[in-house]
Amino acid sequence: MLEKREVCILKAKAPKIKPIITKLQELGIDFNVNPSFNY
Repeated sequence: MLEKREVCILKAKAPKIKPIITKLQELGIDFNVNPSFNY
């Protein structure tokens, strides 16, 4: 689950969430990964 200011913005399984995390980082968007895992 990706969260922004305590609001869930995405729920996905770890393999699917990895490219999304990469994209958000490229765009400079703040988010929290919950529960945390290595990506």
